[in-house]
Amino acid sequence: MSLHKILAIVLTLSLGALWACDDGLDDNLTANKVYLVDSGLQEFEIYKTGELATYQVSVYRSGVDETSCTASVAVWSEGELDAYNEANETGYRMMPADCYSLPASQVSFDAARRDVSRALDIVFDPEKIDALPDGEYVLGLTLAEASVEINAEKSKTLLLPSVIEPLVYFTEGGCELDFGLGAADIAQEISVGFNAENRQDIACALAVAPELVDAYNSGHGMDCVLLPAEYYTLPESVVIPEGDNEASFEVPVSVSALPMGDYVLPIRLNSETFHAREGDDVYYLQMSVTLPILDTTGWTITANTEEPAETPPNGLPSSIIDGDIDTFWHSQWSGGWQDWPHIIDIDMQRLCEVISIDYYGRQDGSNPNTKDIEFLLSTDQLTWTSIGKFEATQDRGVQPFDTEDAVGRYLQVRITSSWDNTNNTNIGELIVHGEVVE
Repeated sequence: MSLHKILAIVLTLSLGALWACDDGLDDNLTANKVYLVDSGLQEFEIYKTGELATYQVSVYRSGVDETSCTASVAVWSEGELDAYNEANETGYRMMPADCYSLPASQVSFDAARRDVSRALDIVFDPEKIDALPDGEYVLGLTLAEASVEINAEKSKTLLLPSVIEPLVYFTEGGCELDFGLGAADIAQEISVGFNAENRQDIACALAVAPELVDAYNSGHGMDCVLLPAEYYTLPESVVIPEGDNEASFEVPVSVSALPMGDYVLPIRLNSETFHAREGDDVYYLQMSVTLPILDTTGWTITANTEEPAETPPNGLPSSIIDGDIDTFWHSQWSGGWQDWPHIIDIDMQRLCEVISIDYYGRQDGSNPNTKDIEFLLSTDQLTWTSIGKFEATQDRGVQPFDTEDAVGRYLQVRITSSWDNTNNTNIGELIVHGEVVE
């Protein structure tokens, strides 16, 4: 190939590259046009903060002609809105003129081809819009006049603002914490939120609401008392910083000093600037302090009856100390029945003081069937001391059995009857409260 041909090809490619990279707008190789970037129905939120809310409508100029131009918008008439409603089977209502303003209705573009976008401010009054009778109120705008051609398909927009009341709130309704007696102290983290654009520091007051304790107990089937003031520290307020929509604070609680019992601390949220959202203005810090729970790690367990035909681990005695109330031990039902009593022996590996035992019946399938149950302790598996006889109910919830305080290494569970008057018994879980002696 001759040098002249090579130079000609290079020159042609270079000019093509320059033209393609000029300003990214040459996909519209036509005469200049103007249009609305977001045409059609536009739904958005504005906030009732006591200030006006500004929404921007973008006008775009396309084309390759390097000439200046102007364009202006006009508000729809009642007839235009009626025609839209009929065509779209909607029932929008015309927004009254005192609910909005257009500081400027015209935009201008200079001759430079890079000058392609302008924004028109629409200023809404959220307070007045919110006070309107029920209905959806809209503001229709049309590109009505321009010194260049108007793209008719993108010349109309219908603005539908929803007025939102800015509210502060707790991001969660509360927590339920369980501790063994003498557990470590905690600092419970609690978060508050704000549902609008935050243009200021928002101070939220925090206060205890003792009058809500009875309602909490009634709604949750509890018998909690108000957490005594000497066991916690509640900040007077929390601040949501400008630009943020969430902040958190801590409530230190001296759990290690709390006596056994069920406690609740209702914390009410308030703000002088914004209302608190109804239903999310109270956080319930609920705590239950129970006797220490013995760790079952390393424990061994045997029984004089079990049912391996159940889907493992169900049917086996190890299921009652595995920490899962949904698994269960079952007495033999395939190939015969075990005579009374049904005996389960647990080796706790160390001498322990047993103070109480929580019983869970079978959680699924058949009803819990164990009825008469006795717990015994021994240090040598030769001499046994009864620490309590109880009648278990067919309730699937926890049943606390307040046993006699006693010390032993071996815990025996002796079952002597069932609710269906057969030898069919089952247990979901046993939780042993107490302390290791040595």
